[in-house]
Amino acid sequence: MKYALLTLLIGCFCSSMAQTVTLQGNLTDMKETQLIFAYSRSGTFEVDTLNVLDGKFNWSKTGLAPGKAMLFLPGNSFPFYIEPGNISISGRIDSITVNGSKTDAESRALDKSFDDLRAQKRDLNERLKGAKGVQEMTLLKALSQVSIIWAERENAFIKANPDHVISTSMALQKAAAGDYDDAVIAFNLLSKKVKTSDQGKAITERLAISERSRIGAKLPDFIQNDPDGKPVKFSEFRGRYVFLDFWASWCAPCRAENSNVLKAYNTFKDKNFSIIGISLDHEPEQWKKAIKDDHMPWTMVSDLQGMKNQIASYFHLSGVPFTLLIDPQGKVISKDLYGIRLHQKLREVFGNEQNGTGR
Repeated sequence: MKYALLTLLIGCFCSSMAQTVTLQGNLTDMKETQLIFAYSRSGTFEVDTLNVLDGKFNWSKTGLAPGKAMLFLPGNSFPFYIEPGNISISGRIDSITVNGSKTDAESRALDKSFDDLRAQKRDLNERLKGAKGVQEMTLLKALSQVSIIWAERENAFIKANPDHVISTSMALQKAAAGDYDDAVIAFNLLSKKVKTSDQGKAITERLAISERSRIGAKLPDFIQNDPDGKPVKFSEFRGRYVFLDFWASWCAPCRAENSNVLKAYNTFKDKNFSIIGISLDHEPEQWKKAIKDDHMPWTMVSDLQGMKNQIASYFHLSGVPFTLLIDPQGKVISKDLYGIRLHQKLREVFGNEQNGTGR
């Protein structure tokens, strides 16, 4: 089996191995003179600025154990694993090769073992584009099953390698952006040594935050003003399905998604469905202008505290967009719905719902 072979390839890296990491870069089409480089240390990420000359740069740091790193390039970012020793990255911005990091090679071998599931996802998503009714529901169930198998494979790897830095990174990623229940399973598969390490404590803290938006979690009530200064209370929407859309006028991906949300609003507004847009803006005029420019007729609220927005802070949001779909009892039934997934989920929810009144 693929996992058995990978397990033989992958060893254990522990924090006690912290030594000097040296990175040499040579990207032939790099025009920038500086790059941002983030790397993990003691359960958190630190950020350095790299000076670049003719595509070449150097970086060195002592006291680091093997861990994940991110090079922020023009237009995208490049994740890879660093470890004590000499590491080189070369090639072009869109085609980078890493040498000298055994951990990174192991990570890429593991990633390749998921190619079959990626192919299945691509096929199902392509078939979903023209699907309707029963066919759409069947394809969505198949897509959900692929996601379940994906999570099971990841957890099988963690179980076989409970001390490995890749397992730790995988568990942290699940805690930060995955399904909460699956993230708990992944964390429990880690070794006791990892759980009690700085990295393990970081995962524990992230799980406590993620639990607030887990499927089935009940949201606290909150009050924020609409653009006219009128208070809007979340509990007034009890008994309805509510799409909470965290966004901001300065957020390009949010603005690009607004037309998709408008389409969903126009499709389902006559059912038992409402949208509350929660803006993480500071400036009221910019907020109001974006609402007008993007033609958003649903309920809009903000406390104009930016990223310190009260309800956004409850979820510890570090960026937007972020979305939650809430049921009539005030519980989360889905999250991170964008593009076609938003419409698919709403069709699934309202397939057997009776028409109601919009708000």
